[in-house]
Amino acid sequence: MIQNGTMNERLKRARISAGYRTASDAINRFGWRGSTYRAHENGQNHFDAQTATNYARAYGVNAGWLLTGDGAMSAKAKLSRRAELVQTNGDCPDCDEKRSNIPVLGVAAAGVWMEDEVRRMTNGNGRTHPFPADPRFPVEAQFDLIVEGTSINRFAQAGDHIRCVDVEAAGIDIEDGDLVIVERTRGNSLKETSARRVRRSGEHYEFWPDSSDPLWQTPVIVKDGHSEENENVRVIGLVIWKFRDACDRDA
Repeated sequence: MIQNGTMNERLKRARISAGYRTASDAINRFGWRGSTYRAHENGQNHFDAQTATNYARAYGVNAGWLLTGDGAMSAKAKLSRRAELVQTNGDCPDCDEKRSNIPVLGVAAAGVWMEDEVRRMTNGNGRTHPFPADPRFPVEAQFDLIVEGTSINRFAQAGDHIRCVDVEAAGIDIEDGDLVIVERTRGNSLKETSARRVRRSGEHYEFWPDSSDPLWQTPVIVKDGHSEENENVRVIGLVIWKFRDACDRDA
C-alpha cells in the first residue's frame, strides 16, 4: 500500500503538483492568509473539511485525499473544467443552482480619485456577474471590482475581476496579510477605492500595495481611522479570489 504521508505533506505535494514552487507563490496567487496557510503546510495546525475543499479546488486535487489520504490524489478532470470557466465568462452548465448575479460595483484603482456623484454614475453601471458566489459567505455580502493599473499586480492584473466580501455585512475580522478593499476619502466627497495588504504595526495599520511596480511601494499608514494626510480611511471589503472575464478581455 502506498503511503500518502501526513496532512501537511499532502498539502505541500498538492501545491508542487499544481506548479507553485513555493508556499508564497500559492499564497499570492490565491490571496490566502500567509500565516494560516504556512501553519497548515508545515504541520503546525491541522485544517478542517471546508478548508481542505478550498485548497483542493485551487490545486486540482480531491478534497478527501487531501484531508485523509484516501482515494486518488487527482481531480483534474473536474476542476480543469471549472478553471476554464474562470477564463471564459462564468457560464457554469453543471452549477445552475449555485449561480448568483453578483454586482460589479466598479474598479479597484490606486491613485484614482473620484467625486461621489461621478462614482455613482460610473461604478458598475448596474452590471452583475453570474460567476457563482463563494458558499463560505452570504451571497448578499459579495461584490466584484475590476482591477485597474498595477498596484496589486503580484496578485491580479489590470482587467481581472476580484470577488470581495463586505466585511461589515459578513461580520469579518481583518487579519495581518489579508488583501482588503480600502476606501479613502478626502474632504467631503473625493474618494479612492483600492486593494491593499494589511499590516499591523504597533498602534497603527499599514495598507500596502501588492506590486512589483516601483510606482507602488509606499503604504497608507492609518491610526484611528485617519491617514497621515488626514484622509478618512476604512476597510470595506475582503478580497477572496479573482477571475478573468473573457468578455472584458475581448472588448
